[in-house]
Amino acid sequence: TLKLENFEAVRSQAKLVSAVSPNVSSSGQLIAGANNYPSQVTGVNQDYLHIRQLKIKDGTMFTDNDIKTSAKVCVIGKTIVENLFPDGTSPIGKIIRFHQVPFKVIGVLQPKGYNAMGMDQDAIVLAPYTTVMKRLLAQNYLSMIFASAVSEEYSPVAVEEISQILRREHNLKAGQADDFTIRTQEEISSML
Repeated sequence: TLKLENFEAVRSQAKLVSAVSPNVSSSGQLIAGANNYPSQVTGVNQDYLHIRQLKIKDGTMFTDNDIKTSAKVCVIGKTIVENLFPDGTSPIGKIIRFHQVPFKVIGVLQPKGYNAMGMDQDAIVLAPYTTVMKRLLAQNYLSMIFASAVSEEYSPVAVEEISQILRREHNLKAGQADDFTIRTQEEISSML
């Protein structure tokens, strides 16, 4: 039920949100030359780096223009680099394929290692959300919207603010159940 208009509404109307990113993803095989690796390509915007506390180590992040033009560019994590470019060559400027679509690697993320749940945070491929929606999924809706409150203390109020915006956007009347789910970082962590 999440549309791009909902993301735009949260981005423009939520006063207690410091960053907001659409999120869509597609799973499959990444291929670079003779090397391949099972992964997923996650479609986001630049705010995703702030929300997930990621930093670019080499190269650059994609731009608003890349999002506008659904550019076939990506930023990858250390695990992807090690598996697709095991000889140590720089992946910047190289092409990796995903579902027959060529993506030019324009950036590499600083390594984060494994999280508390044992998930590899470096097995990551980020691309413009428009590219993933149009070129990989052929869909016009979002899987999720990630958001970050201006500070941790404002998280509960930011959740309420986002909820009100989405209820308004989805034309839900008083008494009608939400047709969306909002989860905080703590709730997500406890589920994993």
